[in-house]
Amino acid sequence: MKPIKQKYFHIPNVQNGDCWRACIASVIECDINELPSMPIDESWSEYCQKMDKRLAELGWENCQYPVRRITEDLLASPDTNGYVLALGKSPRFNSSIERINHYVVWKNGIVHDPHPENQGIMDIIDFEIMKKIRVIPLNQTYE
Repeated sequence: MKPIKQKYFHIPNVQNGDCWRACIASVIECDINELPSMPIDESWSEYCQKMDKRLAELGWENCQYPVRRITEDLLASPDTNGYVLALGKSPRFNSSIERINHYVVWKNGIVHDPHPENQGIMDIIDFEIMKKIRVIPLNQTYE
């Protein structure tokens, strides 16, 4: 794991933060600029598709698990030496109207917060495990 700080911070209706991108870059140890950022006019699903495509090009896939479905063996995450992403409520946006989430890198607890204030998260709702894509050779013999 190579700690990388986020480049952009969430400013409602102005700019999307890139904590997710920074955490992914930290866990797979790539330059943050190798991963797409999320323009303010792009939906989360569009952005996720772009990120999934880029990760596949780099030989990775992102698997998301709600907290209720996580198991100890999944958190072992052998492809990343046990480093995973944790998603939870940001302490910087404590509003009863809107929930703003934040990503951190987790290994038996928070080991890296990409935000410079290093306040972590207030809860955990999901874990994301980065897995190397396994290429299975095709059988070259046809009958």
